[in-house]
Amino acid sequence: MIGAGGGVGVHTVAVARALGARVVAIEREPKKLSLLAGMGCDVVCSPGDDRDWGARLRADVSRPVDVCVDTVASSSTLTAAVGLVGRAGTVIVVGFQAGSGIDLDPRPLVLDEVAITGSRYATRAEIIATLDLVALHQVEPVIGARYPLRDVAEAYRAMQENDVFGRIVVDVAADPLRQR
Repeated sequence: MIGAGGGVGVHTVAVARALGARVVAIEREPKKLSLLAGMGCDVVCSPGDDRDWGARLRADVSRPVDVCVDTVASSSTLTAAVGLVGRAGTVIVVGFQAGSGIDLDPRPLVLDEVAITGSRYATRAEIIATLDLVALHQVEPVIGARYPLRDVAEAYRAMQENDVFGRIVVDVAADPLRQR
């Protein structure tokens, strides 16, 4: 899980753990690493400034991962994600950064049958199943920050700067402009 400490990442980790998956959490922000370990991640890794962090991580884990979800989707994370999955593995790209690209060696796609796919989010059925996991207390929502609607620009800045562990809630009911 690349970008494991963000809103989508934290909840993807929680659902994967609830379904019995072994989770490798990758997060650049040091203060989020211990929080991810506390969520039960089997491996927690910060790429730091190491340009070849994907190869280092693959050597550190006992076997290649089956699925790699990339919520960051920078050029470096996309390249690393392809290198992290093993034979018949899947890279799921959830996030995007304008201008990012991938310089891809096609050999893993052909020889190891690695698949790369994108996802906008979830289907209605998947949202309902996730809400069931929340109702059963198998997944706990993680709200890292709340902002009134008038501070939506500050909420967006916090998201862009990776300042919040978990979801950001913009509370329209708390906004005095809406209370007339």
